[in-house]
Amino acid sequence: RVEHLCGELETTFGISDWITLHSRLLIDSYQYRMKLTFILFIILISLHQTTARVYQIGEKLDVWATRIGPYSNPLERYDYYSKVPFCLNSNSQNNPEIEYKPLRLGEALRGDRYSKLDSIQLKFLETSQDSGTDLILCESTLTFDKIQEIYTMIEQQYTYELVVDGLPSRQFLGTFSVINPMLYTHTHFEIAYNKEKRIVEFNVKQSKPIVFPNITKNNEKVRTNDEEPVRNEVLIGFTYSVEWIEKDIKYSNRHQKYYESFEAVDLELHWNSIIHASITVLILASFFSFLILRIVKKDFHDHSESPLAYGNDAEPLSGDDFGWKYVRYDVFRGPLYCELLSAMIGIGIQLVILCVFLITLGVFDVFHPLNRGTLITTSVILYSITAGIAGFVSASIYKQIDSVQGGRYWMRTAVFVGVLLCSPLILIFGIANILSIVSGSSRIIPLWSTIIVFILYILITFPLTIIGSIFGKNWTHKFQPPCPISSQIRSIPETVWYRRPILLALMSGSLPFLSIYLELYYVLQTIWGYKVFSLYEVLALVFFMLCLVVSITAISAVYFQLTVEDYRWHWGSFCCGGSVALYVMC
Repeated sequence: RVEHLCGELETTFGISDWITLHSRLLIDSYQYRMKLTFILFIILISLHQTTARVYQIGEKLDVWATRIGPYSNPLERYDYYSKVPFCLNSNSQNNPEIEYKPLRLGEALRGDRYSKLDSIQLKFLETSQDSGTDLILCESTLTFDKIQEIYTMIEQQYTYELVVDGLPSRQFLGTFSVINPMLYTHTHFEIAYNKEKRIVEFNVKQSKPIVFPNITKNNEKVRTNDEEPVRNEVLIGFTYSVEWIEKDIKYSNRHQKYYESFEAVDLELHWNSIIHASITVLILASFFSFLILRIVKKDFHDHSESPLAYGNDAEPLSGDDFGWKYVRYDVFRGPLYCELLSAMIGIGIQLVILCVFLITLGVFDVFHPLNRGTLITTSVILYSITAGIAGFVSASIYKQIDSVQGGRYWMRTAVFVGVLLCSPLILIFGIANILSIVSGSSRIIPLWSTIIVFILYILITFPLTIIGSIFGKNWTHKFQPPCPISSQIRSIPETVWYRRPILLALMSGSLPFLSIYLELYYVLQTIWGYKVFSLYEVLALVFFMLCLVVSITAISAVYFQLTVEDYRWHWGSFCCGGSVALYVMC
């Protein structure tokens, strides 16, 4: 039946209508794919939830090293053993066997790498005090070149992160003495458990720093230490100890530890940010109310009472016409590059909905620090699912504002939606991946994760964009302007420099940025630094105020643009609302 209908449509209506109606027939079958997508989304989210594991006495715990890098630049990270080659997992350092933990999608996109430390033997409720001495981790022979590298890492304050049962702990590689950097040689593990025999806290403390003795290579000394003889290499021993502590902490609350320092110091500043944004919204709302209720209402009243207010020609109908009333026959003229504008608006609506979903999940504590990579995985899945919204909105707007072609090139708009955001992201990630490979960083995106993202885009994102565009084109009626559009394109008069559209757009972005800059500072600290963001309720309020301020400023800017008889308000409205992104980037 489907093939028969498609054949008749192809011969009767032409290829364009055949594609449209043939796609309609596929929508019913595609609903099953949507259900499968939601099931896949729930499965991926559930995989990121930390499993509550109950340990038996004497059961071994795995210790993982995730990354090592300078404290001043959290984005610069390396594989642990690429920078710290001592205490390898094999008994022979000439043939080490390093075991890596399988990664989830979000962890792979974050650049996490889990290297197993088999040389550390942690057993549940077995402490080092049972033997009376510290446990020997390893003995490593360090040469001149390796010590020089260690000196550099200590001077740059390198930190590394260890993970036990999903609980991370970060510590410095060494410290500074009066003259020389010193390397920590003892690691103390402090692990807390509750009555249910579940691990609820993990801390690491470093001690016993040492200063390297004089080492020479080609008669060059590394550091001056007159008490030690000059030698070509040095043997250093590393030890560790374990302490178990019982604490009354619920397993579901063990991640709250990573929020305490953030909330105690910065909570007051967050509420100050809310108050500041509220005052900005109040001032703008007052100004907007005055503008609309006084000036525009008066203009409409005077215009409606004029005996020459109505007509069918495109010339001014009253000698008192000026400003926005003078271009009433041109404001409904379609903009230039309306396919591109419609696609950008559709992508913007999609990103707004995506942010609403992410903030809502954050309020319900889905993205706590122990669910590593959940935020990235959720963002990728939600972006794929909401692609149909972008296609629907873009096609709908394009059909209404395209006064010349009448929405004929809707497929071009759908293609723009599919590539405008993804293409720059692919370019950025590609360049970042190349730089990571060249520098030896661990932030290299694995091939398998790239393939998964590509499959999601081919099977879900792009098809949903096309289907959404079909719905938007067919369900949207052609826009009928309340007054006729002039057949002659009116010339735009020259205006003063401070009322030009470019400067107006730049000024419009400053007010929304001032209402969010403090909250934006903490969000960027979370992305580029070590902060753990938890106040998603505050972020939701700030996001709502941002949308409100952007709406008010964009409407006001469009009014000011029309008063100087510039009827090209479509791109002006978009740029005035989106110019806040320039301030965020700067």
